[in-house]
Amino acid sequence: MNVMRRRMPLRLGISAAGPRISAVVVDHRDDIVASGTAEGRGDLASGGGGLAAAVGGVLKQVDAREIGLSMLTTDAFAHCLQDYRNMARDMARDMARDMARDMARVAVLRVGATPTTAVPPYAGWPQATVHRLAGPWLITGGGTDIDGSVNGDLDLVTIRAFAERCRVGVAAIAIAGSFSYLDSGPERAAAAALREVLGTEASITLSGEIGGFGLLERENATILNAALSGHAQTLIIMVQSTLWELGIRAELFVAQNDGTLATASLASALPIHLVAGHLASTVRGRTRLGETEDAIVVDSAGAPALDGAGDRRAPVAGVLRHGRLVLEPTSTLAGVRTNQPVPLGFTTPAGVTEDRLVSRLRRRVGGLPVLHSNDPAPHGVAAAVGAATAPVSANVWSFARVGDDRADTLAAARRLAIDKAVLAGADPASTEVRQVVETQASYMSGGALRSFVQAVGPPFHPGVGAFPQPDRRT
Repeated sequence: MNVMRRRMPLRLGISAAGPRISAVVVDHRDDIVASGTAEGRGDLASGGGGLAAAVGGVLKQVDAREIGLSMLTTDAFAHCLQDYRNMARDMARDMARDMARDMARVAVLRVGATPTTAVPPYAGWPQATVHRLAGPWLITGGGTDIDGSVNGDLDLVTIRAFAERCRVGVAAIAIAGSFSYLDSGPERAAAAALREVLGTEASITLSGEIGGFGLLERENATILNAALSGHAQTLIIMVQSTLWELGIRAELFVAQNDGTLATASLASALPIHLVAGHLASTVRGRTRLGETEDAIVVDSAGAPALDGAGDRRAPVAGVLRHGRLVLEPTSTLAGVRTNQPVPLGFTTPAGVTEDRLVSRLRRRVGGLPVLHSNDPAPHGVAAAVGAATAPVSANVWSFARVGDDRADTLAAARRLAIDKAVLAGADPASTEVRQVVETQASYMSGGALRSFVQAVGPPFHPGVGAFPQPDRRT
């Protein structure tokens, strides 16, 4: 074993797609130094048997003490969404369906009554999902106005009364405030009032943490996140426990919808950011193995279908163009329109075959070459490599109003994005802003701009600092 491998900790990448679990270990050059697979021993939701077998295979080739960081990418949360979409069907065949069947409801508190009463929470959702998931909801005053000012005082008495309605049969609460990306203070104040009644351990998701523009789409994503949060905590704790039992003491990161990473603690709180993480990792890993920055990558194993057509696996593919994963800015998940970006090709209409999917993507991105995830490596290895070699990221949404100093507003958003990326596990010395997207706010005159800022950095290891990474785009 060479000196560099002993000096630089290794990174463990784990891919869990249904019953297929693969693991790889990469060194500081991103070269694979060990790999292991397990199939047919149960998925992550049914216990750690397959995980222990796959990781145990790599530990026959490297010492667990050399592994400095662990990265997980999984389609388990897409499976949960598939179950929510198909709730009218029998869901008692495995643990994931048992969790969905026994799931208590999600209550919704919308903060910002004046401009938002026309469309109530859960409007436009599939009726089967509403029947099994929807809890009590309330639209109350307060919130943030379009110019960032406070839109009246919170009705704390009404909010506390709403909390009493959530004592029984409610597993989680989603809070969505108008323009919370400008100021999430009203959401946080509402959460504090709820916890005065329900206790500090109440499961509450804030739409300001989910991020993104569009109140209704952000609210929908917040509700789905609240529904997934309990499952996410259970699954991630199980993975951490299994790795600990195998002697791996490395911090765990989880792959997000754009293929970048977040710490396990942040990921367990925001599982809606993880539903397409496995496809994103597959695209990143397969193109890295193929040494290309432009390709359509077909995931040969498919992914859970989210179109309500049963519990099948649907063909999925993603696109890397100029070294960057191509994303859909919005997505329909479990029949619900959200503001969550996912890889282009993750959600496809029912009945679309692999060839038709590739043709659809080529009409969007041009005649890029097609790669398959299981060539040249076995199923799951590409995704495991994509996770093991990914950076950490964080996003910020901001709004420059008429009369604002646009440069100052954007500079503040850039600083905040870097701070959030560091909190998400990026190395402070190497984190930088990689993407800034500005769009005209069509509902306002005078040149108001909405801005999206992403900061990216390699994962931090306290012993040796960040792992050096090739200069590849996110």
